[in-house]
Amino acid sequence: MPDDAPGPASPPRRGTRLLTSPALVFPVLALALLATLLLSPRQRQRTGSERLTTYATDESGGQGLYEVAGRLGWRPERTTEPWTAGTVDTGAVYAVLYPGVPPTSGEVHALLEGVRHGAGLLASVPGDSPLSDSLHLRPARLGGTLIPDREATRDCPPDKRLFDLDWGDDSVHLWWLDATATMPDDTVTFAVVRTPGLPARAGDSLAARPADSAERTGANSPAPRLPRRSGLRAGALGRPFGRGRVIVVADPDLLRNDVLRVCRWGAGVTAVRMLEWLSPDGRRRIVFDEFHQGFGRHASVSRATWRALILTAPGRMLSQWVAAALILVLAFGLRPIVPRARERVERRSPLEHVGALARAYERVSATRMATRRMVRGLRRRHAHGAWRAGGGTDEEFLAALAARHPALAPQIRIVLDATRQRVRAGEFLAVGQAIDHIERTLSP
Repeated sequence: MPDDAPGPASPPRRGTRLLTSPALVFPVLALALLATLLLSPRQRQRTGSERLTTYATDESGGQGLYEVAGRLGWRPERTTEPWTAGTVDTGAVYAVLYPGVPPTSGEVHALLEGVRHGAGLLASVPGDSPLSDSLHLRPARLGGTLIPDREATRDCPPDKRLFDLDWGDDSVHLWWLDATATMPDDTVTFAVVRTPGLPARAGDSLAARPADSAERTGANSPAPRLPRRSGLRAGALGRPFGRGRVIVVADPDLLRNDVLRVCRWGAGVTAVRMLEWLSPDGRRRIVFDEFHQGFGRHASVSRATWRALILTAPGRMLSQWVAAALILVLAFGLRPIVPRARERVERRSPLEHVGALARAYERVSATRMATRRMVRGLRRRHAHGAWRAGGGTDEEFLAALAARHPALAPQIRIVLDATRQRVRAGEFLAVGQAIDHIERTLSP
């Protein structure tokens, strides 16, 4: 063997085979997957409906604000009726918390008339609603992180994180407010949102109207000051409205159960300060709007149709006509005797008929009849003029074909002989082949 020839490959060592064996690799992969599932941070979305209703005790509900107001001395109530002229109490505070059913223009007019005469209003409404258009404040649909009030969260105990939201940085993410008109000088900011790298614009009415003190606003406790610094926006604003007061919250998440319950975020203190600012003269009645959350009696097509058919004269007349027509149909439809089932005659299919006829011809050796049938079919498919109209006999038709196509004379002679005398089975097969040859010659 030459010196430079490759020698036999050495077998892998025992340690290498052990590290790459499936018996070790698969258990290690399973343990790594289990450790990833157990140690990775858990984040989940909110459960429950998006409606901020005080009937809901889940994470996205608003019953926490309802119970906090009751324990701090207010008299919380729920209403399931729409607002109409004269039904709004000017000595109460109304809470409209992101309604799922948009209020109509008439309802908004009745509500704001009550606020102009002294009522309070805490509103969190979408930007395309009549209420936000009347208050000239709407959510910007741009968000940042809530800046907790240090004074409000200074005494918070180190609470355990009992749940995880989809906010990965352990902060409350909220929209901020945009003003569609110039806000008055005594506008109060209740929630400050830090924008992600977006500087405040020059002359921005939201960033330039902080509350200077409790004496200026008349609040029982001072609202947090909004610093004149870039990147800050207002998440909740309060402003006078006639003889009443209005607070608009940009994001309903500020008032949800899972945000109010965390002390270090300070949302609960902010909510209480907003209620205090809305009731400067000691009014303690707070009415939460549940009608526009879907509760109570709403417009219904089926109920309106039923009322029209029962409570109006034309509707009752139409109902009587329908009842009379149903009785007439019932009277004509009933029969005293069960109708007799209709008899059906079973018929053979055309293919079954051809097969039966062929077997019958075969039994009686009806070669002449079969040949004449095939000639009749050939004439029906390829005859023209007088021949197609039925003139002349089949023999004359075959003679005319022989004169027109001399090459078909042998086949036509076989067919003519089979029409005059009975032939044997082998000869009858030759007749069929002759008919087939004539058919292919005459076909285009």
